[in-house]
Amino acid sequence: MDRTFLITGATGNLGQAVIKELSSRDVKLVLLARNSKALTELQTEYTNIIYSFPYDLEDIAHIETIFKACSSQGILLNGLIHCAGINESTPIKISDTDSMDRMMHINLFSFIEMGKYFCKKKYTSDNSCIIAISSMAAEENPKGMCMYSASKAALNSAVQTMARELITRRTRVNAIMPGYLEQKMANEKRFLTDEALSEIQPFGLISYSDVAKLTAFLVSNDARYMTGALLPIGGGQII
Repeated sequence: MDRTFLITGATGNLGQAVIKELSSRDVKLVLLARNSKALTELQTEYTNIIYSFPYDLEDIAHIETIFKACSSQGILLNGLIHCAGINESTPIKISDTDSMDRMMHINLFSFIEMGKYFCKKKYTSDNSCIIAISSMAAEENPKGMCMYSASKAALNSAVQTMARELITRRTRVNAIMPGYLEQKMANEKRFLTDEALSEIQPFGLISYSDVAKLTAFLVSNDARYMTGALLPIGGGQII
């Protein structure tokens, strides 16, 4: 029987890598992102995408509309892959409350609110799975990334708490913690030279496809006994 996964941040680099990885598998996909045009293009490209929903996860007050929209299409979800997130590297001395609030809303609060409605039987099946994309920054705490590291550390805690609460529905909840990915954000270069990267992450930059492959494993039946795990893919960064 086909399973249906909801992917947030679907139009980003990681979201698209996950879509590509899952496109050859016996699953159906529902996409969520802010860019409606990009969503339409992805739905045209991949035949296993059955529905897409333009939404900005900074608006956590109306997240249930996502699940209601799926339900109105006759979609009962079997999984959530939470790729949405922002990384704004900012030294603590110039941090501001608006940017901190935005990062926590998207990186943490949206995930918790998504989990709140994923718990409801009218929207999801038993024996489902949730994957959150966290970061090695949650453990390594790199300079200039105080708020980002804090948001991902809190996300890890939420994942493990949610894993305990959803055991009654045999729903697995896990997180993946990538290190520095192949396309570094421009603002990270203010704090990380190529030489520094080679010391921090000796195996080099991590490809989005490698993170997508680990995601595909975690949503598969091969990972049926795994829940509450925080899995690093750190390119040589050792926790």
